[in-house]
Amino acid sequence: MIVSIRVYPRKKHQKVILKGDKIHIHVRSVPDKSLANKETIQLLAEHFQIPSSNVRIISGTRSRDKLVEISE
Repeated sequence: MIVSIRVYPRKKHQKVILKGDKIHIHVRSVPDKSLANKETIQLLAEHFQIPSSNVRIISGTRSRDKLVEISE
C-alpha cells in the first residue's frame, strides 16, 4: 500500500494523525541527517504494528510531503 504523508518535525509529542487520505506525523527529531525520516518510519511501523523494515520512503526524503510504501 502506498500512502501520502506530511511530516511535522520539532514537535513536543510524537503522533500519527489520520486526516482523510493523508497521514500527518508529528516527530521530535530535527530534519537533519535523516533523523526525522528514521523517526517517521519507526512511528508508522508502530502505528500499523509491522516491522520497520516493511516501511519505505519512496519519494520526498528531503521534503515534508512524502510517499511511503507499507508492505505486510
